[in-house]
Amino acid sequence: MQFWKSLTLLLGLTLGANTFAAPSLKTVGIYVGNNNFPGLQGSDLRGCINDANQYADAFQLILGNVEEHRLTNATLGTFTAEFQQAIRRCRSGEIGRLILTIASHGTSSPAADGKSAVQAIVFSDVNAAMTVGLLEDTKFRSLLDQIPTSVGVELILDTCFSGGATRDLAATRSIFKWNPRYVAHPRFRPGLQRIVPRAVRSVGPEHRAEWAACSEKETSADALLGGEWHGAFTYAWVRNFRLHRDQKRSALLQAVQNEITQFYGQTPQLLTQ
Repeated sequence: MQFWKSLTLLLGLTLGANTFAAPSLKTVGIYVGNNNFPGLQGSDLRGCINDANQYADAFQLILGNVEEHRLTNATLGTFTAEFQQAIRRCRSGEIGRLILTIASHGTSSPAADGKSAVQAIVFSDVNAAMTVGLLEDTKFRSLLDQIPTSVGVELILDTCFSGGATRDLAATRSIFKWNPRYVAHPRFRPGLQRIVPRAVRSVGPEHRAEWAACSEKETSADALLGGEWHGAFTYAWVRNFRLHRDQKRSALLQAVQNEITQFYGQTPQLLTQ
């Protein structure tokens, strides 16, 4: 996930050696879960709202006093307005720690150069032509760049950013029921699936980090787990975090990878400087 490696956002819990922002400042959590996509027939998901609720409950339990904003089946406009308001509060000094989790579909389309891919998060107002309802990588990057480096930010993405090449795990699917969180962009024609994700690189403070459900060549799974639908990554991340909340980030990453990689064909990522 070359683009997401560039974000280098903060994981400011007890999972690493770096300290968080001043504890006297407010912690705000924005939790996005998109299950329904009326403009894309047959593309609804079942675990994303559960994911948003899982993250919100876990962070409230572990951190306490988190101001929660749960966005269910959010449009791009709804999300952008909520996120921009949080950014303004960060810049004013009101917010010292910002949590953002997004569970939804991902997609890719060819960039103008024809050799790289534009990666995007899909929101509930997307249409069949995918001309609306997409948050593209550079636009997301420009929003994130507005957050002061003094603010602790934790970004967790359980969505796919593949270039169109999905893994066909027929044997796995016969045992574990799951669906990829990926929708093909209509601009992807045969032969274009092999173009590489474009890199939008930057260098952030060393205390910033980011979690991603899979690499740039993989899909993330919407899976039936514990009798409910969840993202396989989210389910494993939250469960291990609750059990071992004081472990380092690298240990949590290893535990999550061990739990899901062999079954779902996705490799969770911890991206740091």
